[in-house]
Amino acid sequence: MQADSVHTTHATTPLRCTRHPADLYRRSPSQEPKNLLMPLTKLLPWILAAVVASIAGMVTGISSDMPRFSLASAVLFALALVATAVDVNLPWWRDREAAQASNAQVDAAISNTHLLVVGYFWGALALLFIYRMTSLRWQHGLQYGAGMALFGWLALVYVHFLAQPGSRLRSPRLLLQSAWLALAHGGAALGGVLFLVLSGKIHSTKGDWAANQVFLAGGIALVGLSILAAYTQIRLARVERSDVNSMVEAGRQ
Repeated sequence: MQADSVHTTHATTPLRCTRHPADLYRRSPSQEPKNLLMPLTKLLPWILAAVVASIAGMVTGISSDMPRFSLASAVLFALALVATAVDVNLPWWRDREAAQASNAQVDAAISNTHLLVVGYFWGALALLFIYRMTSLRWQHGLQYGAGMALFGWLALVYVHFLAQPGSRLRSPRLLLQSAWLALAHGGAALGGVLFLVLSGKIHSTKGDWAANQVFLAGGIALVGLSILAAYTQIRLARVERSDVNSMVEAGRQ
């Protein structure tokens, strides 16, 4: 009888969960699934090679009076960068284990911001080489190049603070807000692309025609990267909310 009484007491004692419900669905770093995503650093040699090839193609096209070749070199780089972003984000879309990883939202934000940095630095370097290694001249070339480099640097500062353990930028609320900021960023880039096309400036015969090609290709890249980054963050936030709701429902049963 005493044993039964003890058993009954333990059976009716409520269990208290001291962890956030979503954490029960999250994996510790040692439990993370391996090889679900190639680290962005492993793609760096290919990205740098694409940057060099694109800028070399633009310089060659401008020097040889082949503006279409220059434009193709710029646009192909932009499309390649967006394709890289799709490849980087794909595991978070298709694999629920990857989406449920403990730092999935932070890792996605860092990876996608790094790709934005590549886009801005590519534009800065392209303008620098175009107006220093060809006979083409435009008084604002280096100014716009410096502006692109500044945006890239600011993005790196964001990544630096985001990567710090315990950073407020890691909160789900701010990570979700970064998605809306990315969409606003992409909208601004889209506006620039439409202006270049609809105003006819992309066909300018002045010294800024090559810079307009950089702006067009860079704008296309930024639109694609911003949309992908926002979509991934919103999707991961929904996965987390789903995990929390599942845990709450399980606790009620």
